[in-house]
Amino acid sequence: MTSIDDLARRLEQIDSTFDKDTQLKHWSFEKTENNSFGVTGSTDFTVFLSFGEWPELAKVPGTSEDDVETSFPNPLQNAFKQVLAAGEDPKGKTCFIDLATLNPATDFFTEGGDESVATALLNAVDKIDPEMKPVIRIVCGDWSDNAPETWGYENSAWRKMFEDIFWNEGKSRLQHNKNATLWVGYYRPILATTSGGEAYAPTEQWLNDRLDDVAKLVKELNELVTGLPQADKLLNITKNFDPKAYVATLLKSKYLQQHISWNHGKILAVNGKTMMTGGGNYWNEYTGPVHDIVDQQAKVTGEAAISAHQWSNYFWNYLNKIPKSDSQSFYRCANLGEPPKWTEEEAPLSPAFSTNVPYGNKKVLTVSRIGDWHGKMKDVEYPVGIIDGLRDVLLNGVYLNFGTEGPQVQGTMVILMYAIMTEDGEALRHLTEAAKNYKRGVGVYIKDVASEIANTFSSWFSSPSRPAAVSTTKGSFSPYHSLNVNPNAWASRFARVCAIANAKESVILCQQRIACPPYGGDDSKKLLNDYMHLTEPNIWDGYLWPFDLLIAFGYALARTRNTKTGAAKITIVLATHRTKNEGGKRPDWEDGASIGDLRRKLKAVMRGMAYLNGVAGPLSGLFSNLAAAADVFTHVDPVPENLIDKVVDENFEVRRALGNNTYYYNHCKIVCVDDRLLYVGSDNAYPCYNEEHGAWIEDAAEVASWKNKFWNQMWARATVPDNEPEKKPTVPE
Repeated sequence: MTSIDDLARRLEQIDSTFDKDTQLKHWSFEKTENNSFGVTGSTDFTVFLSFGEWPELAKVPGTSEDDVETSFPNPLQNAFKQVLAAGEDPKGKTCFIDLATLNPATDFFTEGGDESVATALLNAVDKIDPEMKPVIRIVCGDWSDNAPETWGYENSAWRKMFEDIFWNEGKSRLQHNKNATLWVGYYRPILATTSGGEAYAPTEQWLNDRLDDVAKLVKELNELVTGLPQADKLLNITKNFDPKAYVATLLKSKYLQQHISWNHGKILAVNGKTMMTGGGNYWNEYTGPVHDIVDQQAKVTGEAAISAHQWSNYFWNYLNKIPKSDSQSFYRCANLGEPPKWTEEEAPLSPAFSTNVPYGNKKVLTVSRIGDWHGKMKDVEYPVGIIDGLRDVLLNGVYLNFGTEGPQVQGTMVILMYAIMTEDGEALRHLTEAAKNYKRGVGVYIKDVASEIANTFSSWFSSPSRPAAVSTTKGSFSPYHSLNVNPNAWASRFARVCAIANAKESVILCQQRIACPPYGGDDSKKLLNDYMHLTEPNIWDGYLWPFDLLIAFGYALARTRNTKTGAAKITIVLATHRTKNEGGKRPDWEDGASIGDLRRKLKAVMRGMAYLNGVAGPLSGLFSNLAAAADVFTHVDPVPENLIDKVVDENFEVRRALGNNTYYYNHCKIVCVDDRLLYVGSDNAYPCYNEEHGAWIEDAAEVASWKNKFWNQMWARATVPDNEPEKKPTVPE
C-alpha cells in the first residue's frame, strides 16, 4: 500500500525537477500534519449529502423522490455553518473567508431566514472589530461564454443573486462593521477562436506547436517498438499527422472549448483554521427539502485550511491581472456595509496565518488542479490543462486507430504511448537506457536510441517561439519539461492514479462517471470521426476514457494476485445509466457510458501488459522499466493472458447507484485504497480539465467510520444492470 507520505514524496519529486518559478507546492498540493478531523461540535471527517444518515432501505431507492421527507438545514448547509463557526476568531480581530463553487444559488444561502447560511456569513463579519476589514472572497465559474456581459445587464439575475444573498433589498444587513468587503471572481479562461477557424490566435498557434512536438515524440516511439505488431501502422499515422488540421478540427467541433476550463472546486476556508472541501456545490440542489443528489464533503481543522486559502490565492493572483486574451474571466468588489456598488478594487491575498497553534496530529494531503502557467511560460494565456487533455485525446486516438487489430494490440500501443507521457518522463529515460543495453530476440542490436532522442529533443528548442529547456538531472526526456509544463498542475489526478496502482487489498470508487461524456455533441463526434477515418464498429462515440486509470486498475489487480490475500478487490459505484435517448429529470447527472465498455477496455489494457511482459524476454529491462514508469507503478508481473477474464470477472465489480433509478443521482468523487487512504474532493475520475480541490487522509479508524456511515449502505443499495453487457471484440483476440 502507498501512503500519504508516499504520495507527497512523488509530487515533491516531480516539483523538484522544475525551477522555483514553475514549482507548484503550496498551490496544487501540500502535506500538512497539524490537523484534526472534523470541527468543533462535529468530529467526523466526512459529511453525507443529502440525507445526513441513510433512510430505511425500502425508501431509498424507491419509486420517487417523495419517498423521504427532509427539511432545512440540508447537511451541506449545516456543515457550512459548523465550519464557519469553528473558524471564527474569538478575539474578534480577524475574518478572512474563502469560498469556491460553481456559480452559487440564492436559496442555498438564504433558506432558513435568521438561521440561514447568509445570515451566518454576515454575522461572522459583523462581530469583527469595526476598525478591521473582514474579507469574503468567492471564486465561481461555469461553462458560460458571455459572463461579463451577463453580469452587466441592467436587470442581471446573476448580479442580483449576490445582492439578494448579502443585502436586504439593496440595504446593508450589517450593524457594526461597515468595512466588510465582498469579492466575487469568475474564473473561465477560454480558447479564443477566429471566425472560420482559418487564422490562429497566438494561443492556438502555440497549441499547434505543442501538437507538433507530440507528433515528433510519437515518431521517436517507433524506434522503441520496431518489430512489435503494427509498428509500421503507428509510424504511418504519425507521418500523416497534421497538427494544424487536427487543431482546426478540434476547434470547429467545439470539443476543446466544451471541456476546458472553469473552476469546479468547492471549498470553504475560514481564518486559516477550518476547511471544507468535496463534491457539493452551494446550489439549490443542496437545500432542505431537496435530497435526490448523493454527495460527500470533508471537514478539517488545522493547517489544511491554510492550503485551501493558498489554492484560492492562485485564482486571485490571476483575476487581479487577467490577460487581455481572456474575454470571460472577471471579478467585482463591493462594500457590505453600504448599498451594493460594484467596483474593480484589487482583491487582497490571504494573510500569513499562524502555524504555531496545535490542532492535532492528523496528516492531510490537499491536492488540486490549477489552471494558468508559471515560470518561463507564464505569458501563455490559456489553461495548462490543455496538455493533460491532449494526452487523453492521443491515448484515446491510439486505442481507436488500432481497433481493427484486436484488444492485445490496442492495449500494447496505449501502454507504450502512456509510457512516454508519464508525469515526470522517467519511463522514457529508463526505456532508452534499456534499449541500448540489450539485444532483440533476432540478434539485431538496437541503436543508441537514447542519444538519438536526446539529440532530437535538443533540436526542438531552436524555434525562437519556444522557451529554453529546463536543465535537470531527472526527467531529461520528459515532454513536460520540453514544454515547461509542471504536471503537478493536475496533482489530484496523478495522486489518484498512484494510490490505486499501488493498492494491495482493495480499491473503492464512488463516482458519477469513469468516461467523460460527449459534451461537444453529434457534430463534434462526426467531425472527429471523419478526420480520423473511423467507421463502424470502431467509430468514436464521443466518450473520453482515462487510460492512466485503467492501467492503474490493471496493476492493482496484478500486484497481490499470487499472495495469500489474492488480487485486490476493486468495487465501483457509478451514477444512473442513461441510454442514448432516455434519461431522468437530471440527464446531465447521469452516465451514458457502458459498464461493459469499461470492462472491455480494462481487459484490453491488461492484455497489452501481458503481451509486453512476454516479449520482454530478450529485453529483460523493457517491461520492468515500463512498470516503474515515473515511480507510479513499481514492478509487478502482469496477469497472464489466459487468466485476465477470470481475474477481472472475480475482482472488478461495478454497480449503478441506488437501484439505477432516475430519482437519485450519485455525484460523489470518492477514492478509498486498502481501507486506510481516503480522498474526498471535487475532482472526478473521468477526464476533465477544470480547476479542482480535494483532500487525502490516511487513517484506518476514520475510513472504517466512513464505510459504516456511508459506503456499506451505498454498495448494498446499488445494482448490477442487465443492459450493459461487455461486447466481444470485433477481431480474434
